[in-house]
Amino acid sequence: MRYNFFFLVIFLLLLAVFFPVFWVDKLQIGNRVFEVVIVDNEESRYRGLSGYEKLPNCAGMLFVHDTPGRYKYVMRGMKFDLDFVFIKEDVVIDIVKNVSKNNPQKIIEGDGLYNMILEVPAGCIDDFNIKVNMKVRRFREFRL
Repeated sequence: MRYNFFFLVIFLLLLAVFFPVFWVDKLQIGNRVFEVVIVDNEESRYRGLSGYEKLPNCAGMLFVHDTPGRYKYVMRGMKFDLDFVFIKEDVVIDIVKNVSKNNPQKIIEGDGLYNMILEVPAGCIDDFNIKVNMKVRRFREFRL
């Protein structure tokens, strides 16, 4: 019986290592936890949420850059409005709310230097009371 449990644990650990689809990326701002899709290369950042029909209310896309800077985003190909949260390391430094999908050329950027940008459906910032200077924590959870 003890060996069965041991092999089950080993099997689950190997599964988690070789099949990362079981890991869910999350971002916590204050008490709110968002499931996020991480985009951390030029191709995926360029594509972003273009073409997505919608996002669940507690989900978003997290754009990650290697170094803090002032990165610009546009609403190219968007089918819904967005809120933007600009993050430097582990603190919210700026917020841009209710950016319309109907203005694909509008340039969105935060004040200051940031290395992460969270895009969520418009209204989430107000619904979840997200504010500048709130602490941010990035983590992963295992999901079977």
